[in-house]
Amino acid sequence: MQIMTQYGVPSTWSGKAYTTTASPETVIGWYRVQMTGWEKVADNTIEYLGYMVYALAYQKGNDAAIITAYTYSGYNLLVLLAGS
Repeated sequence: MQIMTQYGVPSTWSGKAYTTTASPETVIGWYRVQMTGWEKVADNTIEYLGYMVYALAYQKGNDAAIITAYTYSGYNLLVLLAGS
């Protein structure tokens, strides 16, 4: 997680990264439906270093989750971050 703290993610948060056969658009679409009961605080698509990055952020009470999906070097990647 140390690398993520430079982007403002608290060092106490946990994170996982996965490769997937699904496109980033499909992954983000799935999470938009699955996060019922959570308040969506961000739903953004940004271009970063020539790549399209899809990012969702949710909050539920004191808990929060950030979901990002993108394609890099031919791999579809999913990054999940969670914490209080």
